[in-house]
Amino acid sequence: MRSASQGRRQRSVELWLYGVLALVATMVILGGLTRLTGSGLSIVRWDLVTGVVPPLSQAEWEEAFRLYRRIPEYSAQNSWMEMSDFRRIFWWEWAHRFLGRVVGAAYVLPLLFFKLRGSLPQALQGRLVLLLILGALQGAIGWWMVQSGLADRVDVSPYRLAVHLGMAFAIMGLLLDTAMRLRRPTTGWSRLDPLLVLLFLQITAGAFVAGTGAGRVYTDWPLMNGAVLPSEAFDLQPAWRNLFENHALVQFIHRALAYLLLAMAFVLALANRPGIEVRRAILGALLAQAALGVLALRAGAALPLAVTHQAGAIAVFLLVVWARGRTFDPGSAS
Repeated sequence: MRSASQGRRQRSVELWLYGVLALVATMVILGGLTRLTGSGLSIVRWDLVTGVVPPLSQAEWEEAFRLYRRIPEYSAQNSWMEMSDFRRIFWWEWAHRFLGRVVGAAYVLPLLFFKLRGSLPQALQGRLVLLLILGALQGAIGWWMVQSGLADRVDVSPYRLAVHLGMAFAIMGLLLDTAMRLRRPTTGWSRLDPLLVLLFLQITAGAFVAGTGAGRVYTDWPLMNGAVLPSEAFDLQPAWRNLFENHALVQFIHRALAYLLLAMAFVLALANRPGIEVRRAILGALLAQAALGVLALRAGAALPLAVTHQAGAIAVFLLVVWARGRTFDPGSAS
């Protein structure tokens, strides 16, 4: 039986993990805003320590702007910008990077404290180290993504964007699952696992929609430019590029996965097993997210709707992870 002191320590660890999860979710939303405002390439250097401090003098602002004017995005798209315009996009990217450093500190420092205090359950220490490694890797992936837009492109690579977003969701899912295991260890297979895998694939597909700008190309629904699948969906060569770079096929895949998710959630919601209320909540959340997606699409990926749609993806994903974590029995539908 746990002592009251052990219970308090476990609760502290649990609250810490939930706090880090909230910070990571906020960072994902901020990352979406950074991309939608066209701010992601405004800072062309990665200074892990000195980059915490933004430009403080006019000379420093001029140097930052000078560096930005050297990349293709400026010459091809933003040559009209003046200093005031540059500052607006700079602050979005700076805030995103600064929050990343806050997330790192909010994870590493308490981790060391809890470790020295002996508050970390032995069974979860491997997961906590894995999260530390993934967090450091995510920072490197973020810079790797930015680098792709500094030389031969006017934006970042959609492939690297998908890796960056996918890693963020993987970290969020692992944080939530680890926090829940402090109270109720869960092992084995859940009938929600296929839904969770499909949802992750859909989120990755959404990254390609955002990365290629496909959401602003076909804005009608339920058809796409008057067709179920536009004829130009296979125009790129080699053929595999269409899956990731062709506006028509990329958006079609995102739509098709949404329909498949809804169908799978509907079947799960009909199953007369324990946890039916949770499964119905997942179906409702997916329906709301699909509706948001249609609204964002019809609005040409307008910033408020697009950001809300991304936040909805976070909410649905965490809801499914949470539902899986509270599985009544291994293998049961939770």
